[in-house]
Amino acid sequence: MRRAVHVAIACCLLLCVTRVGLAQNTNSSDIRGTVTDPSGASVANAGVTVKNQGTNFERTMQTDENGDYRIAGLGAGSYQVSVSAPGFKTFVRSAIVLDSSQIKRVDSNLELGEATSTVTVKGDIGHINTLKKYFRSIDNICFAIHDLKYLGSGTRSPSESSF
Repeated sequence: MRRAVHVAIACCLLLCVTRVGLAQNTNSSDIRGTVTDPSGASVANAGVTVKNQGTNFERTMQTDENGDYRIAGLGAGSYQVSVSAPGFKTFVRSAIVLDSSQIKRVDSNLELGEATSTVTVKGDIGHINTLKKYFRSIDNICFAIHDLKYLGSGTRSPSESSF
């Protein structure tokens, strides 16, 4: 029983230390999305470019087999997302404002056409807070493990009870 309490306390400490480490690395933001064609089918290997409009810094990648992309590690600023694929018009959305620790979703529905055509969408979009629920769960685990130290030495686990 004593060993189990030590293991539980060690796990709590590990989770709490991990939380502190994650909290320190949450200054960067992500832009992610899905690229589809007019029928709603995903577009694999589409080129996605994210450009910081203040610094002109660019990051480029290809969508995966599901048409999804994720560009992480972006600083706060105003961004432009461009998506291109053969046989489709280029999709451009600008004025995407990222604050620290945000995830913004920029989905694009490519229109059929020549690569020389461009569809431009302007305006900001909302953000997704995915870390809040994670940290709340860790807090609950840490408090529960902290409360283990108040169990008396005569306390038995349910498997040791004789019914």
